[in-house]
Amino acid sequence: DSMAEAKRQGAITILDLAGLHYRFSHGLQRKFDHEKLDQILLQKLADRKEAELRDSDYIFCLSTLARDSLTNNGIEPERIRTINLGADTSVFSYAPKAENGKFVILFVGALGRHKGVHILLEAFKRAGLPNAELVLVGPQFDNELLRNYDGLFTHRNYMPHSQLAEQYQKADVFVLASCLDSWGMVVNEAMACGTPVIVSENVGSKDLVDCNTGFVFPAGDVEALEQRITHCYVNRAELSRMGANAHRSVTKMTWDSYYKSVSETIENIWARQQRRVA
Repeated sequence: DSMAEAKRQGAITILDLAGLHYRFSHGLQRKFDHEKLDQILLQKLADRKEAELRDSDYIFCLSTLARDSLTNNGIEPERIRTINLGADTSVFSYAPKAENGKFVILFVGALGRHKGVHILLEAFKRAGLPNAELVLVGPQFDNELLRNYDGLFTHRNYMPHSQLAEQYQKADVFVLASCLDSWGMVVNEAMACGTPVIVSENVGSKDLVDCNTGFVFPAGDVEALEQRITHCYVNRAELSRMGANAHRSVTKMTWDSYYKSVSETIENIWARQQRRVA
């Protein structure tokens, strides 16, 4: 309501959209999330999100994925500004990998289907890699899902950032198999610590990933993820180079750089508006 009133009074309105266009995200939820969705609530959310989009002059989004979800649903490209998130690179910093022989795959986030944890667990199970460990860090959302893979993974709950950085630094590869993620800041954090990444195509921070820093695989494709994990396992010497590249590629993506980008974008919008008035 405040956006609508501000627009009525002639203010410039900006929607800071942390997610994706609701039609895109709701469609993915129906495809990937097997939990029961409250259709009435979903429609109420859709109505509110439609009003937010309608009443905004400009929309800030986080990634190419988010931008495409908007333009593919009728939002004019000139209204959209893409600003990537940063990370605390003073905490999440590079460290050489310890040579302990064990191959460690790391996931950080909420342990639920929306983060693709079931995809990761099944891919790791099928890979059957000797002397490999899957570490899941985060709160549990689906106990039944985890029970189906009991004994296959190591679970660690919430950690302060300093301890979390150590987890990234120890891992050989980081995986975020989300079915729906407008960005995924954990990818920045892992890369800042010198860890190559594997992400699904429905993760916005795939914008950071290329063949020199990691891999992107089709969302929901267990076989494709299994192949990427196995490739990393077989080519461990390659991971050191990829990790160093990953670290270098995100060193300037700090929170200060994010704040600066937001500030400059708002100033440019204001200047553009003043030129129109003049």
